[in-house]
Formats: sequence, structure tokens, C-alpha cells
Amino acid sequence: MTKAGPDVSVPPDAGTADVPEAASPRPILRALFCVQSLEGGGAERQIAYLANALARRRWDVHLAVLRFGPNWTRIDRERIRLHRLEALGNYDPRLLRGIWRVARSVRPSVVLTWLPQMDTLGGCCANLLGLPWILCERTSGRAYGRGLRELVRRQIARGASAVVANSEGGAAYWRPGRPGRPVLVVPNIVPVAEIEASAAAAPGTLRPAGGPGVIVCVGRLVEVRNHATVIEALSRVRRETAARLEVLGKGPEAGRLRSLAARLRLGDAVSFLGFVDDVYPRMRRADAFVSVSALEGHPNATIEAAVAGCPLVLSDIPEHRALFSDDEALFVPPRDPDGLAEALLATLGDPDGARARAEAARLRVRAAAEADVAEIYDQLMRGLANRAPR
Repeated sequence: MTKAGPDVSVPPDAGTADVPEAASPRPILRALFCVQSLEGGGAERQIAYLANALARRRWDVHLAVLRFGPNWTRIDRERIRLHRLEALGNYDPRLLRGIWRVARSVRPSVVLTWLPQMDTLGGCCANLLGLPWILCERTSGRAYGRGLRELVRRQIARGASAVVANSEGGAAYWRPGRPGRPVLVVPNIVPVAEIEASAAAAPGTLRPAGGPGVIVCVGRLVEVRNHATVIEALSRVRRETAARLEVLGKGPEAGRLRSLAARLRLGDAVSFLGFVDDVYPRMRRADAFVSVSALEGHPNATIEAAVAGCPLVLSDIPEHRALFSDDEALFVPPRDPDGLAEALLATLGDPDGARARAEAARLRVRAAAEADVAEIYDQLMRGLANRAPR
């Protein structure tokens, strides 16, 4: 296994050798996940869920990863082998060499690449080695521009055996120019049992008797998520009620958002809590969950909030409309603080109606989550591996 670069945060028990294989008989087929990190994002969590599920289906699963993070703890280290990549950063040429070496050593039946950097580097290695590979698209095509890096990624992706997107918007981006090669829409894994068990430990509400309503916002702090709109809306909400906002997540917009909250004199009304490992109790206890992203793939946090039973206030974008109706959520334009404030006041002012919508959303998501996502990946991967030249 290649060594970690100096910027890699290695868990204390990670060691410097591959995780030993489980004692069960060696699986026939081998999967290599090419992953930039196991940090706290939704894509990284999906990687952990899918890798574990495939390992339970007797795949020999390997992860080539540059950086560890909170989702490292979700990996089944008895079944899955970790290969730490040596690099000083995302654009260190040693990263490509490290992926090449891991792929040559592991000799996977199928390669899965996650997020643009690994689609480019992992896909390049898979193409050169003649390996079947799946590009796992995690967002909408609207997220990408026409820059050189994206043009290179699209060119390399012509060699992908299949594209699996978690939304129709992501699949539509890749369908042109891929006749005869599958582009599938497969939703994210929703850990319903985990969410419900965790949320059940937090009955009731964060609001004390007669106290202010609590709004939660979960996601990486980047411009496209429109956290600034939420903070501006809160300043309007607080003209009528002493609501407060909990912002869960980290990202490059953190400083600007803190400055905005200070400029609007929100004081303790906004809590920036950073990465929170177990968000489900907070979702369960909150009076509203808000997400006004300009675009999404398959919005993990929103779906998880629905399973936890939290009333939803969402941006009126195709990705949210594909999941919920007006009977299950309130919808507002993405960059409309006044409209968002109105929706939040309606939610806080009518808790019975809000909880009725939340229950309808919970039942819809729960029904959709019954599909076995890992089984879909398993069948696709086996088909690709069996058709590959030996």
C-alpha cells in the first residue's frame, strides 16, 4: 500500500499496512473504489454505505483514498482494504502514479470512480489498463462549466463502461454521445433504520415550552447551497418571532456567512456548529429543515431530514420537485429571502400542518428507500466484469 502524504489525516488505528482480509473464503470478484477523501460529505457517506454493502455481497472491496475523515469510521475494516495514496494535494502528479500502482496491484474486476478528480485520474488508469469502470455521478450537469479540466474529464469518460447518476439531471449530462453504453439513474442509499433509531433517541422538539422555534440547515458551506439566503431570511423571521438557526457543516463560505450574521445583528440566533457526525436527533427535534440550494444531485440531507420527520422548506428546483410534492414540503425560489421568510413563518406558526407535511414526506421517502440500491450496483458490476476480456 502506498504511504500517506503529509496532508493526510490518518486515524490512529489505520496503521501503515492494508487492512487484513476477513476470514471468509476469498470472493471471486474485486472492486476498486477511487476516492478523493472519506471526509464528511454526502458523497463520501454514500461511498462508505455502498462499499460495505458490496463487501457483504462477497465482493473483495478496495478503496484507493487520498484523505481520511469522519466517514472513515463507517468503513467495515474487517472486510474492506484501504490503500492510502501518496500526494501533497489534489494536483500532485504522484496521485495519478499512486492510483496506477494500486490498480496494477489489485487487478480489479471493476473500477468505480467518485467525483470529478477521480473520474479523471481513476478513469485514465482504468482506460489504459483495459478495466471496466463506472463513473459515479453525484450532482446535476448544471454544476459543470466548460473549463479545461471538465473537457478532459468528459474525454476520458468516453471510455467508461457505464455511468451511474443519482439524479435524472446527472444522467442527462452524460447521455449524449454514449450510444450502447448504459447511463443509469440509481438513487442514493438511504439508511432508514439508522436514521430512525438515532432520531428516536431525541423525541419532542428543541423548543422549550413557549420558547423560540429552531431551524436547521445541513450541508457543505459553499456558495451554491445559498446559506446566505437562509441567514437573510432569518433576519426577517425574527421581526415576528425569536426563531434561531443551527447551521451544520463546514466549507469555504464559513467566514463570509459568519460576517453576514454579525452584520445583520443576529448574535446568538445563528449557531455555526461545523461538522456534526449524528445530525438525525437535531433533525428530529427541529421545527423546520431548510435547503435552498440552487442545484442538487440526490439531496442526501433533505431525504434524511424527511426520514427523521422534520418539516421541509425547500428551493423550488427540479431535484427537489422530483422527490416531494406540495403536500409534503413548502417550496420557495432559491434566492428569495422574503419568500423563504414567509415559508418559515408559515411552518413555525402552524406546527400541526407542518408535522402533517413532514409525515407525508417521511412515508414517501420510506417507500422509495425500499429499493435495494446495492443490489442494482451488484448486478451491473457483475455484468461488466463477466463481459470484460480476461
